[in-house]
Amino acid sequence: MSDTKKKTVAVGPLAQVKKQHGSRADLIEKILPLLDDPDAAAAKRALTRTPNAKLITLLAAGTAVQKQFGSRQALVAAVVKATYPKGNVPEGYEDKLAAYNLKRLYDLYQKRA
Repeated sequence: MSDTKKKTVAVGPLAQVKKQHGSRADLIEKILPLLDDPDAAAAKRALTRTPNAKLITLLAAGTAVQKQFGSRQALVAAVVKATYPKGNVPEGYEDKLAAYNLKRLYDLYQKRA
């Protein structure tokens, strides 16, 4: 009886990007509409300097937010409702949340809900 074990090779972020999205530029183009950033050029410049692993995480969070809430504003409202179910929201809290990046905001919702 021969016991053949298959080794599992960990796939790095660059290999994931190439396999799932074709190229890094294609992945960035998929992420940009999910961010709802008014300054798309600045967002694109920032994303080009972002590591591949973080880009993959941003895409996953962005698509989850899009499917579950439809927009960033709806996610902010859901976080506020989960944090303050009785409605006693401190002044400026929504503005503070609106300044958070999408991934941080989604993580906050997951912790509160």
